[in-house]
Amino acid sequence: MERGSIRETPEEPRPPDLRTRPKATFALQAGISGAQGAIYLVVGALLVVAAAFVLVGTVEDLIDGRSSRTTSDSGLFILDRVLLLFIIAELLYTLRLVDAGGQILVEPFLLIGLIAIVRRLLIIAAELEGAKGQPLTDFLVQIGALAGLAFVLVISIFLLRRSAAAP
Repeated sequence: MERGSIRETPEEPRPPDLRTRPKATFALQAGISGAQGAIYLVVGALLVVAAAFVLVGTVEDLIDGRSSRTTSDSGLFILDRVLLLFIIAELLYTLRLVDAGGQILVEPFLLIGLIAIVRRLLIIAAELEGAKGQPLTDFLVQIGALAGLAFVLVISIFLLRRSAAAP
């Protein structure tokens, strides 16, 4: 073989990339990507509107019911609504991550589930306080089921973070 000569070998087939794909396929993918972005935008806007409605509704309910509601009920009501706003904020955060990164992450949904469990436990506690004479077993079964679910979610978050940290 001479110096400087190029030896010809058959090329191995390469997977198609953006430069070798047909224009129709590229246009279809661009259209789907644009539609996906528009859907994310609409869902994000609806979540912001929902958060605004929750906030305005909370203030209105507190003002309208201040004479008929005890202070502890008002505090529980505010805590319930704040947790609902946290759920909406976590959904917005997750939506932003999905839109920016292009993949769905599991951990934000697990956190949303934990917040929802705490919110439901607060509602059960309020119902238990106001339910005099009702059987206690129904409330205990609900609390036990929610505690089990919370335990599973916490273990899932722990394992997820541990697997992500492993080299």
